[in-house]
Amino acid sequence: MAFTLVCGGCTTQTQGSRDFSVSLVPDIAGPSAPAGADQQALAQWWRSFNDPMLDGLIEQGLASNPAVADAQAQYARAAKNAGSAGGLTGIFKNKERGVESASASLAAVHYREAEVRARLAQDIALGYIAVREQQQILASVKGRLNSQDDNREVAAYRRKAGLAPAYDAEMAQVQRAQTWATLGQMEAELQDRLVKLAQLVGMTPDDLLERIGLEGSIPIAEVLSGVEGADDLPLRRPDLREMERQLAAELIAAGISSDQVDMALAAQKSGSGETFPAELTSAITRYQRAVQDAAREVARSAQTLQSAKVQAETLGDAFQSAQAALKDAKLAYNTGYGDFTQIYAAEGALASIEQSLALSQADRASALVDYYTALGGGWDGSVPATGAVARGEARND
Repeated sequence: MAFTLVCGGCTTQTQGSRDFSVSLVPDIAGPSAPAGADQQALAQWWRSFNDPMLDGLIEQGLASNPAVADAQAQYARAAKNAGSAGGLTGIFKNKERGVESASASLAAVHYREAEVRARLAQDIALGYIAVREQQQILASVKGRLNSQDDNREVAAYRRKAGLAPAYDAEMAQVQRAQTWATLGQMEAELQDRLVKLAQLVGMTPDDLLERIGLEGSIPIAEVLSGVEGADDLPLRRPDLREMERQLAAELIAAGISSDQVDMALAAQKSGSGETFPAELTSAITRYQRAVQDAAREVARSAQTLQSAKVQAETLGDAFQSAQAALKDAKLAYNTGYGDFTQIYAAEGALASIEQSLALSQADRASALVDYYTALGGGWDGSVPATGAVARGEARND
C-alpha cells in the first residue's frame, strides 16, 4: 500500500477541480471511510441546535468574513501559479516531479481554506452562545428586580401596619440596590460580546442586536448520532488533510518515492533499525504526532462535554428547588409567618444558582461546538472551486 504523503493521486478518481481525494494507511491514520450522511451532518453541525438565528449568522460570516476571502484569494493565487507551471491534469507516474509537488501544494491550500471556514464557524457559534448567555443572565437579573420591588412593597406595608420591624424594609431596599448595581457591568459585558460577534459576521453591534433581539436563550442541542469517535479523523479534519498534502509536496520535491515510504513504514512497524532519508522519517513522525494530538483533542472535548452536561442537569434541579424555596418564603412572610431574612436568603440562593445554571448551559453548548470542530466538522469537501483551476482526470497510479 503506497503512503499518501508521496502518492498524492494514488487512489483517486475523475473529480472536480477541488475534490482532492485522500488515501490513508492504517499505520498512520486508521481505516479510511467515505463521507456519508454523518459527515454531511458534521459539515453543518450548527443546524443541530435548531436555532435559525445561529444558522443565519454562521452563513453570513462564512460569506463575508475577510479571513475566508483571504483564504480564497490564496487558493486562487496558488491555482494560477500551478496552472502557469504546467496545469493540473492529475498526478501520473510520468509527470515531472515539480508538477506533482505543485498539485499536492495546491491541495494543501484548499484544505487550509477549509480549516479557516471550520474555525470561523466555531468562533461565530461560541460568540453567539456568549451573547445569549449574557442576555439570559441579564433577563434573570431584571426578573429579580421585579421580585424585589414586590418584597419592598410588602415589607413597607407590614412595617406601617406594625407587623414587621423597620429593618425588614431596610433589608429589602438594600437587596434591591445590590441587584441593581450589577446591571451596568453586565450590560457593558454584553456590549463587548456583541462587538466581537459583530466583527465575525460583518455587522455593526447595533445592527446585530436589532437582528437577534434584546433577549434570547442559550441554544441547546444533543450530540448528533453516528459522529462519535476519532478513527477517521484524517479524513474528517481539514488541518490533517492540509498537513498530509503539504508533506506530500515536500517529499515529492525531495525525490522520495512511494516505495521508500512503504519500506519506512514497514521498518517502523517491525522495529527494524534500517535508516531512511531524514525528510521521510521526519514527515512520518510529524504526521503521526498530529493525528495523535487530534485524537487527544477529541477525547478531551468529549469529556468536557459530558462534564458540562452533568453539571447543567444538576444545576437545573437545584434551580427548581431554589425557586420553590423562595416561593414558600414569600408566602410565609406575606401571610404573617417567618421573617424577611428567609426571603433575603432565598433570593440570594436563587440568584447564585440561576447565574451558575446559565454559565453551565453556555459551557455545555460551547463544549458541543468544540467537540464537533475537533471531530472535523464545519466544512464540506464538496464545496465547489472558488478559484480558477484547470479541470482534468486522475487515475489510479
